[in-house]
Amino acid sequence: MASASGRLSGTAGVVAASVLLAGCGGATQATERTTSLPSPRGQLVLEFDEGLSAEGDPMARVQSSGTATLRVSVSTAHGGTLDRVAGRSGYAVRTPAFSATGRTPAAVLVVKARGADQLSPGERPFRWGVDVLLDAEQGTTAADNGDNVLQRGLFDDRAQVKLQLDGDVPSCRVRGDVGEAMVTADRPVERETWHRLACQLRHGELTLLVGQPGLPHPEEWSVPADVGAIEFRRSEPIAIGGKVDRRGRIQPKDTDQFNGLVDNVFMDIS
Repeated sequence: MASASGRLSGTAGVVAASVLLAGCGGATQATERTTSLPSPRGQLVLEFDEGLSAEGDPMARVQSSGTATLRVSVSTAHGGTLDRVAGRSGYAVRTPAFSATGRTPAAVLVVKARGADQLSPGERPFRWGVDVLLDAEQGTTAADNGDNVLQRGLFDDRAQVKLQLDGDVPSCRVRGDVGEAMVTADRPVERETWHRLACQLRHGELTLLVGQPGLPHPEEWSVPADVGAIEFRRSEPIAIGGKVDRRGRIQPKDTDQFNGLVDNVFMDIS
């Protein structure tokens, strides 16, 4: 059911996602909700305002202001860079622009645990999200046929947490030791506009929130998600802005490179 502005209400969004993803566990029961976009906080928080790189320069060092002890590095291929640029507020990361010809430039932030792994949720509720601004020019090639935003674990691994924007449409996917679930918005986001994308796994339900940072009333879609425990090997990296292998290296023939600006990355496990 659309509102007067033509946008789906939160309840209608729940129904739409449930119908589209009935194969992931059946339809949810629609309920009225009042939801706010989560703020960037938790074990992993990347705001890119710490000044380790000058504006316009490629980023070589990034710090997390979250509570976990992490190592954040940059993996690149074919001349791709991550540049520090002015964002919606403060600074953001500029990822490589889409290239339809030649070798695909790629650059991805890679996050790894130092010491104990504090980013393996198990059966605890958790949230993860990113502020994004998609470039006006998007497209697909054999090496770049998706837009990964935040990912830990590959598709066929025993565990995965993922937020992506394939075809400009946001979705969240989780996989645990007893099952998997995926929730997808029913429309693409607008390019060249800041959006906060957030996923939440809580009480057997996977929820996607899409809204504009600083504004209330995001759109919301949910599906059942009885996936069991989500446990990662300590060495499993988190990739932000593309895809990496288990060593944290970009595979140039399959980058899933995000093209645009990224800010306020977070993962919050409670």
